[in-house]
Amino acid sequence: KCDIYSFGILLLEVATGVMQGTNGILFEEMDELLPDKRAGEWPPECFAKFEDVALKCAEESYKKRIGTMLTVMRQLKDVEEAHCRPTQEELLHQRELMRLQNESDAGRADSVLVERLRKELDQHSTALDAHRQERQAAERLREERVLHQQREREQRLKACEVCMDDMDGEEGVACPTDQQHFMCGPCFSREVVEQTSAEQIASFKRDDLRIRCRTCAPPQRW
Repeated sequence: KCDIYSFGILLLEVATGVMQGTNGILFEEMDELLPDKRAGEWPPECFAKFEDVALKCAEESYKKRIGTMLTVMRQLKDVEEAHCRPTQEELLHQRELMRLQNESDAGRADSVLVERLRKELDQHSTALDAHRQERQAAERLREERVLHQQREREQRLKACEVCMDDMDGEEGVACPTDQQHFMCGPCFSREVVEQTSAEQIASFKRDDLRIRCRTCAPPQRW
């Protein structure tokens, strides 16, 4: 969910053209977010939906954030399908289809011309369908990759014995026992500071300069 928060901040920066922290600006302290005029015209409804997704990602409380990047992608995909313009290639095929359809509907008497127009119409229809299928296949592949990465990360998640937050196992340490009590990086850093303080430095030296795991009974040492 830390990645989702960072992605939410990135979306807000893209939408507003403002960098988080620049000149002391923080998005959570802004009363109103305005679209970046340099990005062209933002339809109000489109900006509102985009802003909503970004703010849900950047919620300060991790429990209120969107749960997975796959959900974020689906919501952004909904915004794209509702408001984003088609690609130049799609516009080209659509214009050509409309031209050919208009010529065919005009009912020109020349049967050879009508047959040629029908063939061209079929060719462009086939090309447009193939292009759309390629885009859908690429989108499905991206979603599968994101879901796979999310599942891999969830398998690595461990609950910190101190703050109880779920963290990537690579972002902390576990004690050398079968229980492998886990502490995230920030909590372990505070534990190091506490156990090496002036009040406890003698005990730290007696432990061969190793940090005690206070969850274990008796305490184990890193």
